[in-house]
Amino acid sequence: GSAPGTGAAAWLPLRTLTHTTPTGTVAIPLDDLDPYRDLDDPVAPARLAAGEAAQWQRVFDDAVAILAGAGTGQGPGRLDPAAVRAVVPYGRTALTPPAPPTVAVSASSGDSFGAMVISRPGSALALAETLVHEFQHSKLAALLHLFPLLDDDREERYYAPWRADPRHLTGLLHGAYAFTGVAGFWHDRLTDPAHSEAAAYHFALRRLQCRLVVRTLLTSARLTAPGRRLVEGLARTLDGWLRVPVDRVALRRARK
Repeated sequence: GSAPGTGAAAWLPLRTLTHTTPTGTVAIPLDDLDPYRDLDDPVAPARLAAGEAAQWQRVFDDAVAILAGAGTGQGPGRLDPAAVRAVVPYGRTALTPPAPPTVAVSASSGDSFGAMVISRPGSALALAETLVHEFQHSKLAALLHLFPLLDDDREERYYAPWRADPRHLTGLLHGAYAFTGVAGFWHDRLTDPAHSEAAAYHFALRRLQCRLVVRTLLTSARLTAPGRRLVEGLARTLDGWLRVPVDRVALRRARK
């Protein structure tokens, strides 16, 4: 066979998304080959066309710049892209109409920390938000591997404002944790002239939704001691954000 890395038929090198950090270049796998890259059954390789891979890199570059705009400090909704372990492209936009301005599909698995399935977004802002969202799921999944956070009977009886179907408690906690991170992402962009209008609406919406779900979790009487500490921490963060003034029009839209 051909030497590894030549791209000949006998060897397909894994594509990567690269970005430069103060300590060097980071390469994140853009995995379109592994049979277990999906969340369900094994799937065949679906090699991205060169142009499609290049577009992923362009959108990723801009998303990294957006994430860097929040500064280097820690906080809800902030993410160092180097922490992402793999991005699995869902679908191939070369074979479908152009990507919409939002991410149509994204998902992650508790058994694959930092890896995420994402359909290529139509904007860097949408990708940056999705990276934050899915990494929040990864962090909570890691905690759930380490500590029992709730006593979940898996009955899907709870309302989640971001879904049409009822959720069990674990799903509810995942949503609250992920969207609190998303609210933090938008909070950091309230004063960014390029994104302030979108940020005002999404921040107002997600903080209200998350506080509603956190109240459900706190009154369910099914949280363990570590779980209660976690959810009470979310409540304190959200209560602080509810006091942050936002544009009145955005607030009215969020409350509809």
